[in-house]
Amino acid sequence: MKTAPLRSLTSSNMLLYIVILFLVEFVRGATVISFMPIYGEKVLGLSLDVIGAGITAHYVTDTALKLAIGYLMDRFAVRTLVNVGLFFSLIGVLLLHNADVPWLFITAAALYGIGISPIWIVCLTKVREDRRATQMGFLYTIWLVGLGAGPVVTNVLLDVGREMTYWILLATALACWILSFFLPAEEHAHIDRTPFGQQLAILGERMKEMKTLLPGMVLQTLGAGMLLPILPSFAVNGLGMTSSQYSLLLVIGAGLPLSV
Repeated sequence: MKTAPLRSLTSSNMLLYIVILFLVEFVRGATVISFMPIYGEKVLGLSLDVIGAGITAHYVTDTALKLAIGYLMDRFAVRTLVNVGLFFSLIGVLLLHNADVPWLFITAAALYGIGISPIWIVCLTKVREDRRATQMGFLYTIWLVGLGAGPVVTNVLLDVGREMTYWILLATALACWILSFFLPAEEHAHIDRTPFGQQLAILGERMKEMKTLLPGMVLQTLGAGMLLPILPSFAVNGLGMTSSQYSLLLVIGAGLPLSV
């Protein structure tokens, strides 16, 4: 039986947003964490520094769009933003197939990053303030499950066939874009506007409250980011693991904190 705080997030309209969010994060996890490092090195013949630059470009465009998303939401309908963003992501995945030169690989990864932000931010605007904790927890669960399942499934598929894996990811990205056409045409996101100066003041206060945690958070994220382009290749080339075994390793690593 559904609890009251989750009913508004599982209505027929919101359910479509959640399905798109899950599929988008599934493809993102699959592409960035597993497919780009392995396909880029083994099939496209790119070096790890180019692959790392591509992954960086992906996150840079994702972050840049997040900074501008409020401005865009004031001027465009939700369906337009999500649809255009997912179209750019689809183009990025299409380009990855033959991106055997560094500039094209990095461009494809950057284009792919454009489509990630809109659906996530739109889902956040659906959260009700009086039920924020429960609904945010639900959305983060959808986000994490999609992001985590992507590389696990992809690593298994890579052992079967790299070309087949690419076409499955492309088909899933295409399905996300097609689903976005079914979003309400004229719906706009409702955002409480806060002056920029006040936003900076709030950010400063939060950073002061977290000052003892910030160095560890930054270093932890930096370490994970440095491992991202090299870990799949190291597992396969250095440790002699198959992609499926690496996938199992990811599952065990993710499950250890839950067992403590």
